[in-house]
Amino acid sequence: MKRCGEWRKEVLENTCDSQEEVHLADLLFCYMKEWRKILISTCIFGIAFLICKYQWPVDFSLVQSVIAGMLAGILLICLMLTQEYVKSDKLQNTRDFQEKFGMPVLGVFQQKKEKKGLSACIDNWVLRTAGGKYVEIPPEEQAKIVALHVKTAIEKHSEEKKWKRVLITGTQEEIDLTVLYGQLTEKIGEIVFSSYRHFTLQPSMGEELEEYDGVLFIEKRGISFLEHIKEERKQMEERKIDILGVVVF
Repeated sequence: MKRCGEWRKEVLENTCDSQEEVHLADLLFCYMKEWRKILISTCIFGIAFLICKYQWPVDFSLVQSVIAGMLAGILLICLMLTQEYVKSDKLQNTRDFQEKFGMPVLGVFQQKKEKKGLSACIDNWVLRTAGGKYVEIPPEEQAKIVALHVKTAIEKHSEEKKWKRVLITGTQEEIDLTVLYGQLTEKIGEIVFSSYRHFTLQPSMGEELEEYDGVLFIEKRGISFLEHIKEERKQMEERKIDILGVVVF
């Protein structure tokens, strides 16, 4: 068994290697997002301590045993989630994204779950807590906001040379961009946007890059790997392709 101090030191070292800095608000959101795991762990440990109460003589009362088990379950799962969060090499949030990757965030999609039921209600409440009133904005309206930001970015890059084609790519194999494509076409009709391409899975696409004036990255929180984002950006810079920024789902 590791001592508490040793475990804390390991967590801090892993934090520096992966997420670089842990924000309490993001960690709290991680706990809230995994409420199912916390609930299951609480129930399991509560029942386990209740069984122990009948198997071995202890000074705790029935209620105290259940409460102790539930608290132990919450503590254990939170420690595991913390370890998982600080060790994660995936994109967790967009805070300081430009400083880390050298490209601006042009938009963030926050979409509620359309399913009904208690589970969906809790998930949507968690999203509202983290994203505020922005989560209540319909996907089409969010796409309009993103499209306007993309348009502004293109105008800044087009001061010297008029842009005609933009490549849309990212580290995800596939992603549904139907709503975003509709708004990009409506707001920036003079620009031709490519269909979504997973650059790392299509090496031959490198030859096609000369046809595009710039690139727009699409990434997903909790899914996209940080190293893949860095590598893809590096490849674009080596080919001297202008990077508009990133849209995060």
